[in-house]
Amino acid sequence: MKTKEEIENWFFDIYDSIVPIIRAKEKILDIDSNYGRAESQINDTQEKIVLDQNIIAFYNCNKFWKSHWKTKSELNFKAEGTFDFITFERVMSNSWDDDLGGNDWAPDMKGFRPLDLFYDSDGFVGFYVEREDKKGLYLVHSDSSVSPLHIDFEGYLKLLSISRGFGWWQNALVEISTGKHQPNVDSFKENMPKIFPDFKYEEFKELYESLRIDK
Repeated sequence: MKTKEEIENWFFDIYDSIVPIIRAKEKILDIDSNYGRAESQINDTQEKIVLDQNIIAFYNCNKFWKSHWKTKSELNFKAEGTFDFITFERVMSNSWDDDLGGNDWAPDMKGFRPLDLFYDSDGFVGFYVEREDKKGLYLVHSDSSVSPLHIDFEGYLKLLSISRGFGWWQNALVEISTGKHQPNVDSFKENMPKIFPDFKYEEFKELYESLRIDK
């Protein structure tokens, strides 16, 4: 178990790899970013059912963390990025089983807990509780279909630091793992280097492959 200082250092390493880099692009991006510091929000029962200890670590020092950026209107292309790590209280609400149909029309969603509501109800990433058959994080698409991302939370944060939350960057993981073309991935490949010249899709792909938990 990490100490409080280790947890905070771990988080701020991630924070510093994302937020300052986005803010440095304020001449070409409109940016809105915020996070809330907090003491642990997690009780003993919750800690037992959330198996990914890095989710526990994250919420031991953060209440929430969100960011949204979009290209300014004068640019000749449009792009945006977003992530929204909601409060742990909201993550762990049992009401998700009703809202997402786990108790009714979509039994496979039973136990699913959204974590990053990057496009609110139209696109989000989360994990399952009390489901031994469901490992790692999953992407819920705008049509309510669900795709495994084959990464844990720490891997997700590492990839977030490279993608900077580009809209639907998670679809690139689905495309890589399935070999099937996904929406928005072409825009991700084309427009990310225009905003962040250090971005290289092949390096992003190699990092993802190294982080996969299904290999």
